[in-house]
Amino acid sequence: DYAILFIGRLTPKAQLPLALEALAIMPPCRRPMFEIVGIGEERERLARQARTLGVEDSITWHGAITDEARIAEIAN
Repeated sequence: DYAILFIGRLTPKAQLPLALEALAIMPPCRRPMFEIVGIGEERERLARQARTLGVEDSITWHGAITDEARIAEIAN
């Protein structure tokens, strides 16, 4: 198993809709988990897009985390 990690603000500049679309075209058995650390104005829109694309079960929304040890746990 493998995962993709994003750490940052959930803004249009991050282009996360593109990442969600990429997840959606992958076969579910080969789809990585997408670990998202951060908050921002795009959070609800991204969650809706994930539901629409059918990839919501492949995403973990961690929210804002500044504790480096916790981030390291997620990354590892």
